[in-house]
Amino acid sequence: LISPYLRVIAETYDVSAGNNGRLLEWKDSRGRVKTWPMPAVAAAGDGVEIIKQLRSGGLNFVYGRDKEIIDYILSSEVNGLMTCTDRTGWVNGVYVTPNGAYGENAESYIYQPIGTIDNKVAQAGALAGWKANVARYAQNNSLLMTVISLAFAGALLDKVGMMGFGKHIFSGSSSGKTTCLQVAASVWGREFWQQWLATSVGLEGSAHAHNDGLLCLDEIG
Repeated sequence: LISPYLRVIAETYDVSAGNNGRLLEWKDSRGRVKTWPMPAVAAAGDGVEIIKQLRSGGLNFVYGRDKEIIDYILSSEVNGLMTCTDRTGWVNGVYVTPNGAYGENAESYIYQPIGTIDNKVAQAGALAGWKANVARYAQNNSLLMTVISLAFAGALLDKVGMMGFGKHIFSGSSSGKTTCLQVAASVWGREFWQQWLATSVGLEGSAHAHNDGLLCLDEIG
């Protein structure tokens, strides 16, 4: 035995950036199915990034068989082909997020970042619950209505030919600025907002990971 269930289910190809790779599927120790769009660059050198990703994803393969695992992944013949992108947003009419893609032929598209991402898109609950527990409190509150509208606007800008933009909310302490960010972030995920504590290069990476969407930054300072 080299490894529990592990297979390559598709090749991934980025038509614009050449970020090729392979889509892997495996089962963790509890039998849950996991997937990872592996960038081909992860196999450079000793391929330790591949091993780290599989281990952290719960694939308990035999120690000392790292090379066999990598050889299997790289040499497996697959028929499936998917278009990948290292940024979120619109690609050929399909809206791609870290958690899935939406639109015609969406099943053929996948988000495949080259490195670690800070995009925390997540779903917890249903639309009805969000309306009842979040959105209804924005009634007759122009600021909350504005930030919720902004949360939805990012995904629509490309369709109407508009550039991205920012809104800076400033006021004294304890006046509700962070609450506004949290309300806006709830459209995309509970932990979607973050502190503005990074270098300019780091912020460029954050913007790239939130392309055609929403980026909430608290405490500009």
